[in-house]
Amino acid sequence: MTTTNQNPHTTFYVWDDLTEALEDFNKALVQRDRGQKDNTFFLLEEDQSKLAPGLRGAYQTLIQKCHNDELPNDWRYEKIKHLVERFAECKKESLEDYQDILFEVVNSCVDISTSAQFQWLADMPSRAEFMDDSYMADSDKLSQLAAARQYEELDFMANTLLNDLSEGIS
Repeated sequence: MTTTNQNPHTTFYVWDDLTEALEDFNKALVQRDRGQKDNTFFLLEEDQSKLAPGLRGAYQTLIQKCHNDELPNDWRYEKIKHLVERFAECKKESLEDYQDILFEVVNSCVDISTSAQFQWLADMPSRAEFMDDSYMADSDKLSQLAAARQYEELDFMANTLLNDLSEGIS
């Protein structure tokens, strides 16, 4: 992180490049075992040796934006972690370079199993509505519509992550 600008009202975090921002955020999302094959991702507690003071709050705000008005849930945390990991692995130069690979990264995070897609929809009935009808295409197959709806949500999350991290977060 190159710049931390602190004043009594806000703290801004700015990185050298988007890859560094993605890598730092990826390190802050860690997996916790909840027993019986049940793991989840969570945000590190604020600890100066692992996470800069105040940065946890900024990350938490970004995660809340990625939840798109849903209550915190494991699916969002898991997909945020996977999106961040995949973007960080690509090590691109700029936001535009990351946007060029956005389709592939988002597409790799869509559940392959139709039953998993339907379960995702059933977990939160509000997910059944498209935000943008252009994602629906001309399909009349429920399985393709479920995948398209999940893709739309992941696309929103990916764009939120890239845009907020590229501008620095506050």
